[in-house]
Amino acid sequence: MNARFTRSWHKAITGLRFTLFAPLTLLAVLILSACSPAVPTATLTPPPTPPPPSPTALPSVTSIPTQTALPSPTITLTPTIEPTATPTAIPPLAILKDGFDAWCVPGDSHNLGVLTSKMPSDAGHYKQLKDAIQLTVPMGDCVFVYTFNQAVPANAEFQIYDIFDHLAYKMPLISPEGQPNVGVATVNNQLMMSPPYYVIKFRLAVFTPENGQMWTSNVNFSRPVPEACFDPKSGILPNPVTGACPAADPREPELCRKPGSISCYTRGVTSEDDPRP
Repeated sequence: MNARFTRSWHKAITGLRFTLFAPLTLLAVLILSACSPAVPTATLTPPPTPPPPSPTALPSVTSIPTQTALPSPTITLTPTIEPTATPTAIPPLAILKDGFDAWCVPGDSHNLGVLTSKMPSDAGHYKQLKDAIQLTVPMGDCVFVYTFNQAVPANAEFQIYDIFDHLAYKMPLISPEGQPNVGVATVNNQLMMSPPYYVIKFRLAVFTPENGQMWTSNVNFSRPVPEACFDPKSGILPNPVTGACPAADPREPELCRKPGSISCYTRGVTSEDDPRP
């Protein structure tokens, strides 16, 4: 019982002390506050509220265009173009290297007007000399054939020049049927076919206005040479047309020319037959 009384008494004293001490403490604080200079009251300003973060812009959604349906491919068949051959350049007009031929036919067998590029069996072919071609006459006509590398122009000419190189004759080159590249000229001039000489010379040529003179060659129209008169070494030939020898040997002395002289007998020709005065 004493212990309980002691604890109760202790609690009462402790509560009284607190009760008396607390008002005294508050009073002291107020007195001190009145005597002390005024201390500004610190106003606690709350820190500024940070602005709310801007909303992050969402990436714009790019609309995907609606795919347009492609039209079905149209299959077009393109014709295959064959490569075109490059046209070959036409060479200049020319007579072929071996494109010349010539012959003469006898007078009793020639058929002037029948054009041919083939030599007849009874014809006399030309002979190539060093500086000319030779054709044997007398004949009926002579044929000259030229083969070109292309069709013979309509204005192509065959020309004959005399010994003074003057144009004596000319004629067109004519193509036989079915032979456009062949030109033929037929000559039957009496001076050439039966000349009053053993040899008569001319110059032949082929000419076109566009190309000028395309071919040329000397030609000899030659008679066969017979045996010399009087003796082989005389050098005296019979007349080329008649074939007769002179009435007297021009190598004999003048005495043989007198009438009745037996020395003038030559090959059966007497002075009486000698037409010379």
